[in-house]
Amino acid sequence: MTKKVKNRELSYKSVLTKVEDIDESGIVKFYASIFNSVDRVGDIVVPGAYRKTISENFKEIQHYKNHWSDEMPGVITELKENEIGLLVTSKLILNTQLGRETYEQNKAMSEVGKSMSHYRDWE
Repeated sequence: MTKKVKNRELSYKSVLTKVEDIDESGIVKFYASIFNSVDRVGDIVVPGAYRKTISENFKEIQHYKNHWSDEMPGVITELKENEIGLLVTSKLILNTQLGRETYEQNKAMSEVGKSMSHYRDWE
């Protein structure tokens, strides 16, 4: 998939994430990245890959839906690496349509143990 943004072409690759927990207040915990697993294009993310970014840029990291910067369903409250991957905690903005839709999608996927597919942009 490609999209033209500010006079440049971006290509997208899909990555799977797993919803670990979601509650009625809109707090969702999900893995944005799973370590040591091959993604759909053959890339592997190793433990420690996000450590520097989290420590130096946490305040700047946003929760975008499918990495689209004009779609922010929630606010990240915690990012941490563990033995599985990059665990994200986000407070969904439930008084917006996007926040409510994201809540319902994450809840439905979590209830049946399915992974969510997100897209990541690459130049």
